[in-house]
Amino acid sequence: MNIDYKLKYMKYKKKYLLLKGGSIDPTLEELNNFLNENYESDDQIIKEILHSKEFPDIKEAVDYYINQTNEEWTDNKYYLGGVMKLSIKDKITKEIIESLEKKFNSQIDYTNSFEMASVVRHQKRFRNFKYFLDNYNLMINHLKYKPGSDGAKEAENNFKKNIKKK
Repeated sequence: MNIDYKLKYMKYKKKYLLLKGGSIDPTLEELNNFLNENYESDDQIIKEILHSKEFPDIKEAVDYYINQTNEEWTDNKYYLGGVMKLSIKDKITKEIIESLEKKFNSQIDYTNSFEMASVVRHQKRFRNFKYFLDNYNLMINHLKYKPGSDGAKEAENNFKKNIKKK
């Protein structure tokens, strides 16, 4: 793909997702707010994602990072994956996630079993967090456009207006 077209594609993709109510690169604060508002949701799709058997500790992972920002020693920051220091308002970009995955996939020389256990805990927490992050925009758009929602009604009205124009 030509670089100009790729840049245009990324620009329009970002505009599209923002128009649809999602955030391409959410912050920890946005993820935490969404989780607190929807964790006990009766919506089947939201339930299946947030209460996944394969990734059962989504809430624990987000809570861990949020609580870390309140610790005096962190200067209101958290360490995503136990490695990357971020603010609660920093966007969690694809590049950040790829960088962490690269670190986790590289050879790690452990000094002792405590260090190894710590790394394994951080990797597990990060996997749960990443699963939530990967599904965040899907859940935002699902809630905005599910049948009966304001977004669905708006989309239906726009559709009807466009049909009348033709």
